[in-house]
Amino acid sequence: MIRRSRIVSAALSLLVAGGILAVASPASAANLLANPGFETGTLSPWACTGGLGSVVSTPVRSGTKALQGAASASDNAKCAQTVSVQPNTAYVLTGWVRGNYVYLGVTGGASTWTPGAAAFTQLSVSFTTGASQTSVEVYTHGWYGQGTYFADDLSLDGPGGTGVPGVPGTPSAGTITNTSIALSWGASSGTVTGYRVYEGTTVRATVTGTSATISGLAACSAHTYTVAAYNSTGESAKSGAVSATTTGCTSVPPTPGGLAVGAITNTSIALSWNASSGATGYRVYEGTTQVASGTGTSATISGLAACSGHSYTVAAYNASGESAKSGAVSATTTGCTTVPPTPGNLRTTAIANNSVSLAWNASTGATGYKVYEGSTVVATVTGTTATISGLGTCSTHGYQVSATNAAGESAKSGVLSVTTTGCVSTGLPKHALIGYLHASFANGSGYLRMADVPASWDIINLAFGEPTSVTSGDIRFRQCPAAECPGWRARRTSSPPSAPSRRRARRC
Repeated sequence: MIRRSRIVSAALSLLVAGGILAVASPASAANLLANPGFETGTLSPWACTGGLGSVVSTPVRSGTKALQGAASASDNAKCAQTVSVQPNTAYVLTGWVRGNYVYLGVTGGASTWTPGAAAFTQLSVSFTTGASQTSVEVYTHGWYGQGTYFADDLSLDGPGGTGVPGVPGTPSAGTITNTSIALSWGASSGTVTGYRVYEGTTVRATVTGTSATISGLAACSAHTYTVAAYNSTGESAKSGAVSATTTGCTSVPPTPGGLAVGAITNTSIALSWNASSGATGYRVYEGTTQVASGTGTSATISGLAACSGHSYTVAAYNASGESAKSGAVSATTTGCTTVPPTPGNLRTTAIANNSVSLAWNASTGATGYKVYEGSTVVATVTGTTATISGLGTCSTHGYQVSATNAAGESAKSGVLSVTTTGCVSTGLPKHALIGYLHASFANGSGYLRMADVPASWDIINLAFGEPTSVTSGDIRFRQCPAAECPGWRARRTSSPPSAPSRRRARRC
């Protein structure tokens, strides 16, 4: 019996050594994650929610860079990457993390976490893909309101899949000459045969590495490039775009247009604008202070205070100089916890027959404004101007403005009264005092001379003029008879009135 047991044991050992006995362990492979230590200095191809991820140089576990996730009260700063995998295969995900409540895991699958790590601590997750699964999203994130976390040296160990590669990192422009632009980008995840550089829908270069130089360009010409990775299965989606202009410009570029606000967080505001012909770069200003610069047509201004208002302009430049600044855009970071103050200095900037343009001073912490006429909101805007249209000609309106943010709405400003143009002038006051005098009878109530009418009356209607005959155009006013107006003749004798007042009349 002892000998038989030894034989069975030896047979099992041979089966295991020969790979016949199935054991769930990952096959040896290089790290499937692209930019696992963030040493490229960019996040790509990692994507972080809320724009809350960034690459920092301290603290790091190894190398010179690491991931920082600024978890907020409403966003856990999840940073994720999708890679190609093989079905029904075991994988191990590991990563070094630091901070309060840091998580590492697979979307829709296993995860692990640490409630607090004062120094970099390794987390590990093992999982097996499904029978038909060809891709997996791995992630790390913090927890709501628990502050910033860090991650470094992430790894997904196992055989790579043969699906379409992941999206390459957004390219950046390197050396630029009169006729060429050098580009580089972050590597794609998964199996990659090569990369195609596109300008619009046209392939400008095909390479196996993560850089290319586009040559044969015209001097002072603007170009926009994207990159896609490919393998035998197909091609990835295109990366984000980079814009650049060759050198050799002999005139200042025009002012960029289309400046607009994008994503806003507690500490950052994203901006974008249209390319300016002949520009080699752009500078973003807040007032007279330059707050960002680059060769592309977008920028994110970071390190801002929560619930703070900002106004930005952008200018294009090349070797010949800098353009005039664009029109300004205003935005307020999120994180407001108090209602903004009432906007001040509500005023008109233009008045037409059917419209009124209004402006007011910005209110600290406001993310928007409401314009009221009475209790009705007639405009809702994010800036400090509004135009109210569709009004009647020569009509009077009373407007107020309030400021809003996530915490609520301010009190309304004072009422500004405005009258549209197009009024017809009569030469009279808007409110005229009109009287009615009749000269030919008094109804027994005495008489009143026209000269005795107070000067405060603007218009006096005199009645009644009658024709001298039924067919005559000769109109005469008869004086009040002595029977109705006794003593008027004596008054006339003692104090001769002016010519118009000699016609005695009675005011109704």
